[in-house]
Amino acid sequence: MTSKLLKIQSRTDYVDEVYNTLADAICEGALGPGTP
Repeated sequence: MTSKLLKIQSRTDYVDEVYNTLADAICEGALGPGTP
């Protein structure tokens, strides 16, 4: 039996995605100052 490895697509935009998510939350008021 031969196993075949699947290639996982790499993502290099995690930092940008997190930044944009945090910025959106701050702008919408969902994430205020001092929010844990």
